[in-house]
Amino acid sequence: MKRAKSILAFNFDSSFFSNYAEIHEITKRLISTQIRKLERLKHNEFNITLDSEIQNAVLKKFNYYLTSENKIAEYFTKKDLRILSYSINDSYDNYQSILIQRESLNLLLELFNKNWSDNLILGLVSSLMNGWGTLETNNIKSLSEFIIDKLKNYHGNRKSILNIKGLTRYLSTNNGDILLGADFVQNDLPIKESLSLLNLPDSWISYPYFKNVFLTYYDLRIGDLKEIIDEIEELLELRKDLDFNKILISKIIIQASRPENIELQDQIKRIAFNYIGDPEIEAKWYPAKNAPVGHQNEIQQAVKILNQWIIQQFINVFFEKCINDPRRKRFWLNYSKHMTQFCVIGNGPTKRTLLKDERISEFVNSRYKQTRMGDDSAIMFALRNHTLVEFSDMGKLYAYKTLNPQAPKFTTNSYTSLSQLKIAYAANNQLIYRTGRTINSYRDEGSQPHSDGEMKWEEVFRKWISVNIGIL
Repeated sequence: MKRAKSILAFNFDSSFFSNYAEIHEITKRLISTQIRKLERLKHNEFNITLDSEIQNAVLKKFNYYLTSENKIAEYFTKKDLRILSYSINDSYDNYQSILIQRESLNLLLELFNKNWSDNLILGLVSSLMNGWGTLETNNIKSLSEFIIDKLKNYHGNRKSILNIKGLTRYLSTNNGDILLGADFVQNDLPIKESLSLLNLPDSWISYPYFKNVFLTYYDLRIGDLKEIIDEIEELLELRKDLDFNKILISKIIIQASRPENIELQDQIKRIAFNYIGDPEIEAKWYPAKNAPVGHQNEIQQAVKILNQWIIQQFINVFFEKCINDPRRKRFWLNYSKHMTQFCVIGNGPTKRTLLKDERISEFVNSRYKQTRMGDDSAIMFALRNHTLVEFSDMGKLYAYKTLNPQAPKFTTNSYTSLSQLKIAYAANNQLIYRTGRTINSYRDEGSQPHSDGEMKWEEVFRKWISVNIGIL
């Protein structure tokens, strides 16, 4: 039988393929090298290294020009003008930035007109995106319109400027940023690669302009959280903007509280801790100054939800690792969504046990009060207007009105022993007195044993919580 090689007249040495492969690898390396060079050229064209002394000198020169009666446009070199195009948002000494001063901005744009060069476009776009969303909306609008006009009248062939010209509609202050975010969703483009796809420098990802681009992208893909959560985490790492993190992560937490996203809660807890901080530390979660009311409300809601997740995990770990008590774990998990403050109180070994559990390890330090004596431990939590304490031993639940001056306080950093949580009047008075299944009386404060009779202790506790705290 004839071989296919002879039928098709393929007469060459088989070593051809290995030689070809070698050439191919060399070619690939050369192509990669050229691509890296092009990337560097692109970034160099967009960005200039601004020496602070030179930049301040140019800004001082412009301030002198601003106050001078004899305004000579030729006073500025081409390099001065290019530096100014990148410096519109910058201030120096006691002088405000040009962007927030209407007269200064108008004069600068007039100066650019008199000495126009296409080299100014990239710096102006950088300044626009970096100043986006400031309170001086009219000034941003004027800068935007100036740039758009220059782009419309550009007829050159520089690829970097032609690329910017293709993005003109996204530079409009009339929701240009929101439109860009929506187009990324519509075209199913990965948002974390937005700068590369737009052929803009990666460093611009931190510019305020992209805040609403990314938020719009998330809002439109809110139902795809499982698909985009990893991409969002990468975006947070690249952007490094705490105020933006609070807004976006709050939206994610609220969405993850839905039953279909419960499997994401541990990952989102970690993201929240890494990119904002422990919600127990209120200062870390304060909304940004002048944040819209809607964002402020979302952040407050997210903090509440995040604390609930953390409390639930503490209850799980405490009743699994510190003591093995599934009944108490189930009971208090049912009330965890109503708990607003929470801490564990115990000795050093108990704290080390908690720190070893990855479900809560990052949150232990801010929620642990250490004792100097004793082996037992306790959890203390707030249910509306009451502070409740559960101990590791199967003794009693202690309940105090939070406003009672003698009640244990969450602000106390350490205790000598757990006996400080068992105040005498509470130890000597039961929360409920009953005969069989008949409740004879309720007390606002006191203690109650975990003992079963004609009524299981869970039923007794539920009745007291319903009547005295108002949680059904």
